[in-house]
Amino acid sequence: MRKAALFLGLLLLSSTAAAATWAQFVLGGGYESVLMASNKTAFPWSGYVKLLQGYNSGWTGRWYINGVEYSGSTGYVVAIPPYGTVKLLFTGDTTMRTGYMDFNADSYSYSSDVAYSFFYNLRTDGGDLTETVGGPESASAKKLMFGVEKSAKVDTGYAICPYSRYSTSSFQMVLTLYNADGTIYASKPWTFIAQHAIFASQVFDLPQNFVGFLKVDSQQYIYMTVLRMEYNSTGWQFTCIPPDDYVIF
Repeated sequence: MRKAALFLGLLLLSSTAAAATWAQFVLGGGYESVLMASNKTAFPWSGYVKLLQGYNSGWTGRWYINGVEYSGSTGYVVAIPPYGTVKLLFTGDTTMRTGYMDFNADSYSYSSDVAYSFFYNLRTDGGDLTETVGGPESASAKKLMFGVEKSAKVDTGYAICPYSRYSTSSFQMVLTLYNADGTIYASKPWTFIAQHAIFASQVFDLPQNFVGFLKVDSQQYIYMTVLRMEYNSTGWQFTCIPPDDYVIF
């Protein structure tokens, strides 16, 4: 009975402790980020938002939610009424900064009880919207993969942030790039020391045109978002894609 009660307690704790995380979060220099969160239940929901940089460090620079400054704050408390929705508009200063964002449920709520919509906006100095990009909640695993395309106009990469919020220790990853025919193009060890975003062409020496997939094997759990950029005559278009986890049989 005691073991059963302990197991149930750990199960409930793990359910409530889960957080929604975005491994790439951009503020400032014309960028703003928007998170809409909707409570799917008939009960009040409560939790908090946390902005982080590097390896679990607080956000540097000035930042605001719905016009109110929270610079230097460790987080922002969120309360959503039954079937209610909140919209959080994050803005920064004149310097573009990147990091990652957690949306955590408190001990009485569940992250799975909230539906999320997250996107970036890029505005001119005059406030005109020039780009808007949706971003899915980041996937978490030790083994992740995603399709890679590289050409004169297209590049593919990823953003990674740590899974644990209780460590700042570096760990090892192995990045293996596969050709379209399934053969290995190249493999490279990689040390994770902080949140970062990088394109495959910055990691590997790629030909002018390449199609394949990248497999990431990590010693520790990570959060990942796939980044795809395509250039055109007026600039570029950017999108975020969720990776897949994989199991080797």
